[in-house]
Formats: sequence, C-alpha cells, structure tokens
Amino acid sequence: MRRTAASGRSPRYPPKGMIISCADREIASPRGGRRAASFSFRRGDASARREPIYHMECRLAAGPMILMPIPHEKLAGALDRFTARLSDGLWRVVLARIRATSPDRASGDEAEAHRLAALSFARGFGMAIHPEGTPGRFNWDGNALNGATEAYVILHEVAHFALAPPERRSLIEFGLGPGPDTLDRDAAERAAVLSALAREEDEAAASLLGIVWEASLEQPALASFLDQNWLEGLDRSAAAHFTAVVETLRQRGFVSVGPAPALSTAPTGGRGPHCWSRWPWPPPRY
Repeated sequence: MRRTAASGRSPRYPPKGMIISCADREIASPRGGRRAASFSFRRGDASARREPIYHMECRLAAGPMILMPIPHEKLAGALDRFTARLSDGLWRVVLARIRATSPDRASGDEAEAHRLAALSFARGFGMAIHPEGTPGRFNWDGNALNGATEAYVILHEVAHFALAPPERRSLIEFGLGPGPDTLDRDAAERAAVLSALAREEDEAAASLLGIVWEASLEQPALASFLDQNWLEGLDRSAAAHFTAVVETLRQRGFVSVGPAPALSTAPTGGRGPHCWSRWPWPPPRY
C-alpha cells in the first residue's frame, strides 16, 4: 500500500520512492511503524531534493502509522467535526457509510473471512490471484495479485487495478514504484512510469476507493480511514482533501448516490460491483 496526501499536506503513507528517516534509521513499512519522537520523509530517488520535505512530531506505538491518533472516546466528536465541513450530499453519504463500520481491525476467523471476500471481489474485476504459498516479491507483479495479505490491502490493490489504464495494469505495482511491502524494490522502481505528483494522486484515489469498498463489504472501513490518516489535519485541510478525492472518484464513475457509493467500470460481464442486481453480495445498508 502506498498512501499519500495531496502535495503540501502530511502524507497518509510515504509515497512510492520515499523512505522514512527516524533518528538516522529507516523504517521499512508504515504498517510496522516504531515509536518515534519525530520523523522526516525524504524522496528516495537521486533526482529529488535531499533535504526533508516533510517533518512532524509524532508518537507511534508498534503497528499502523497513524499520524493523528484519536482516542475511541473522542472519535465520534472528531467525525462530527469532519462531517460538519462536508456540504455535498455524496460527500456525506460516503463518510456516513465509512463511519457506520468498525474502527477496529478484524482478527482470527473474521479477518480470514474478510480476506477471502476481498479475493473474491478481486476476481470479480478479472484479477488473477497467485496460489497460496507462492513467494511474492510484489503486491501486484503485472500478472497476478499476492493474496497472502490483509483484506484491506487486497481491496487497495483492486482499487489501483480499477483506476489504472490497461497499459499500467501489466506493470509491476501498476507502474507506481515500490510500496512498503515490495521485496524487490529495484525492479519495482525500474517499472515506475508516473511522476511523483501523479503517484500521490493515484494513491489518494486508491486509498479512498478501497475504503469505500470495505464499507460496501461490511468490513472495518473506519479502521482503514483512521490508519490511512484521512483525519490528519482535521481542523485544517482534511475535509477539503477528502472532498477533492471523492470528486475525482465521482468524475471517473466510481462513486455516486445510488444503491451504494461504489461503482466500477471494470469489464466483468455484468458481475462486477457496478451491477448490484447480479453482484454476489447484497447492496450494503445505509
């Protein structure tokens, strides 16, 4: 997963081609973040600026890198403040559907059921899945998806697939460069074709689309919404960034006010999420 915010805002996850520097040590994966007093993001390619372009104070326990942790008892109030900044009906519908889900990750049998549902969702888009036990150097190697990961990661990669034009679907990591879980980073970087800004825009769209699909499948979309730092900058630019990305998805036909704010243009022969009367899951509840 390769999340980031729009230019000028704190990143949701470091963009592909960036590393996290913390006390002169690299942290390989945001989802395996370590406790830190401060950290900086630096671009990893030689042509980029060498000085930090982001710097912020944070306190992180092991686990997801949430830049603005919100205690459970304050979450409802934070979401109310966020909602108050949304004027369009679709913006509010999308947030309400996310908010109706759990803020906590599933575990055990429930997490495995979510993973299997996400894999079925991916197959509905025509994505091939590597057999269980296949060593995976990439989340997406240009041919098939690594399914040995969490449901929300799978749905994020499906979102990348849906957003990518055909020529990028055949590239390692969709031509976005290496993500935190990419093992062969050099190969992924060689396959990268998008500019840093285009990567950021694609990551933001894939992040939110994957979360919308989690909500549609009644999985803990709110947990992903928090993990991926959509509330970071709550009283500044968070709502504006959210609405801009929703509008991008609306313009591309992925969300609308209808049976569910999750539509797809993927050619799946009437079996994809754009055709709710034939989709194997019932339309999610409002």
